[in-house]
Amino acid sequence: MINVGTGQGATVLELTKTFEVASEQPVAFEIAASRLDDVAASLVDPSKAKRLLGWQAEHNLKDICDSAWKWQSQNPNVYGKIDH
Repeated sequence: MINVGTGQGATVLELTKTFEVASEQPVAFEIAASRLDDVAASLVDPSKAKRLLGWQAEHNLKDICDSAWKWQSQNPNVYGKIDH
């Protein structure tokens, strides 16, 4: 198995806030107590990918959220209509 992440962890709240910046819209969320099986942290070491494949991630969390929002904005109906 080869992990291809950046090696930089992010919390769910950091991801949420970064996506709010990318989308220029608020993201609804609720802070709640941890569930029984929630892990405290999950980090990976991507050095094996660099060593074996000569590859390393070049983008950060902001880049990823910007790219995801750009794609979704250009493809608004790809998942069908969502009724709220």
